[in-house]
Amino acid sequence: MEEQVVRSRRNISARTRLCVALVVFCFGLVCVVQAVNIYLRIVHSGLIFFRKCSIYQRLFKNFNITKERDKMKLKLWALYIYTISGWKYFRGSMYLGSDTEQSWYESRKYCQQRGADLIIINNAQEQVWSYGPTLNYYSF
Repeated sequence: MEEQVVRSRRNISARTRLCVALVVFCFGLVCVVQAVNIYLRIVHSGLIFFRKCSIYQRLFKNFNITKERDKMKLKLWALYIYTISGWKYFRGSMYLGSDTEQSWYESRKYCQQRGADLIIINNAQEQVWSYGPTLNYYSF
């Protein structure tokens, strides 16, 4: 009988060891699966973050381009308005010609009333251009 008890205890302890080993293995497997799950979530959320950043950067760039386009349209419209009212464009400046002859002070006052000033000729090309169709030009 004593021998049966010893064998029975051995059987129980072998079964217990097998169950414990199986539980430890399953727990380890669950830990590995959970670690892979966490890793994949981190990688996926990082990709989503970078995609969102890229989208926001493109939207911001498009917004800036739209603002720049609107500014250029406004400048073009102003250039058009000045051109149809007799102003001439040359190298980034607007000029208004006059057929009347006035003193320097009267001419300057006339210009300043229109938000302009008398031209200061800095180079030969501007001098040749300013003496084109009419003699007296005012610069804006």
